[in-house]
Parts: sequence; C-alpha cells; structure tokens
Amino acid sequence: MFLKLRKVKKINGYVVKPNANLQRAELTNTKLQGLNLSGANLFAAKLSSSDLSNVNLSDADLSNAKLDSAQLNYVILNNAKLEGANLSGAQLNHAVLTGARISRVILRNASLRNADLKNADLRGTDLENANLSQADLSDCDLRGSDLQRANLSGANLSGAKLDGANLDEIQSNETTVLPDSFLLL
Repeated sequence: MFLKLRKVKKINGYVVKPNANLQRAELTNTKLQGLNLSGANLFAAKLSSSDLSNVNLSDADLSNAKLDSAQLNYVILNNAKLEGANLSGAQLNHAVLTGARISRVILRNASLRNADLKNADLRGTDLENANLSQADLSDCDLRGSDLQRANLSGANLSGAKLDGANLDEIQSNETTVLPDSFLLL
C-alpha cells in the first residue's frame, strides 16, 4: 500500500519537507517518492517527469505547476489546489484526490485508474483520452470538462455534475455508474 513517509530531504538545493515553500522550484526529472510534502507551496513549480509516487501532498498548493509525464501513483492529494496545473500524460493510478480543486487542469492522456476523486472540483478540466477506469468520481463537479475519448469503464459517476461536459466517444461498460437519470446515447 503506502510507503513510510520520510520527513525532510534536500534536493537540488531545496529543503523538501511538510509546509515547505517551493514556489517556482525547479525539480524536473527528480525522485521524490515517499516524501511528506503536506501543506507545501509548490505554486508554478516545475516537476515534469518527476517521480512523486507515494508522496503526501494533502493541502498542498500545486496551482499552475508543471507535472506533465510525472509519476504520481498512490499520491495523496486530499484538499490540494491544482488549478491551472499541467498533468498531461501523468500517472495518477490509485491516487487519492478527495476534495481536491482540479479546475482548469490539463489531464490529457493521463492515467487515473482506481483514483479516488470523490467531491473533487474538476470544472473545465481537459480529460481528453484520460484513463479513468475504476475511478471514483462520485459527487464530482465535471461541468464544462472535456472527457472526449476518456475511458470510464467501471468508473463511479453517481451524483457527478456533467452539465456542458464533452462526452464524445467515451468508453464505458456495464459496471460504469452514471448519475441518476443520465443516459449515454
């Protein structure tokens, strides 16, 4: 399941720890697995192609961060701010994003298999071609989001708000749970 979280580490001259101020930090292609960065300020940080697997980022600010092609498997992002972040091609399998603010985020071609996104704010998010199979999207706000060609096989969207969402060519199966009175044509 989750690894034991390490407390403090110095990487590229930055002290990486809970509540750290890493605003605009250059951490591209860096290994950060298993660290506790809860409450950290990572506003506009560059973390492209970095490995943040098993990292605790609860309550962290990752707004406008560059996390494209990053490994975020089993990451904890409860109540994190990710508005405007780029996570295209990122791996967020088994990630916990309960209550996260993910509006206007780029998650194109990202993998969120088995991710927990309950009550997440995903308004206006680009999820084109994303893998959301087995994800829990219950009570999510997906209004105005682009889910074109997304894989929703086995996903739970009960209570989700889908007004204005682009659902063209989505993949679903008999185990996909849709909001009440919602039909795919």
